[in-house]
Amino acid sequence: MYKKLKLKPFFLIIASLFIASCSNNSKKENFDFSNFKPPIRKSEIVERKSQEPAKIKVENKLLPFKKKNEISSSMKYGKNDPFSFESGGNNNLLSNLTLKGFISNSEETFALINYLGEEGTITINSIGGVNTKYLPNGAKVRNLNLLDSEITILFEDEEFIISLKNQLK
Repeated sequence: MYKKLKLKPFFLIIASLFIASCSNNSKKENFDFSNFKPPIRKSEIVERKSQEPAKIKVENKLLPFKKKNEISSSMKYGKNDPFSFESGGNNNLLSNLTLKGFISNSEETFALINYLGEEGTITINSIGGVNTKYLPNGAKVRNLNLLDSEITILFEDEEFIISLKNQLK
């Protein structure tokens, strides 16, 4: 009830201001527009000039393609001619890969090989072109046999056995 008593004077003041603002005591003003002349606008025709694109001389600074002989000579291992369609890599695998020996410790066995004039080691997990450069691209070591002194390599769905005994003769 105490709140209602506080709000009554507030509403009375607001209502009286509202009624006072709506009263018609203001003087009505009439504006005379008879002497008013709006400005005359001139119709402007905008001429768009066709802009010709500026002629720029372009200089081509392109490098020519390398010749077939340049690319073939830069190949270190794998297929000798990258432009040939025949897969002569199988015969080259046996002639370019020689087994030199084995190194073994308690954890892993390594095969010492020579491929295209470079010597290095491969393991059972070696894949040519992926984690070793001592095998042709895509060749995988399938088996390292210490007892028979040979390694088995899987290359293009064929198994190749390279033996240390055959190379010592």
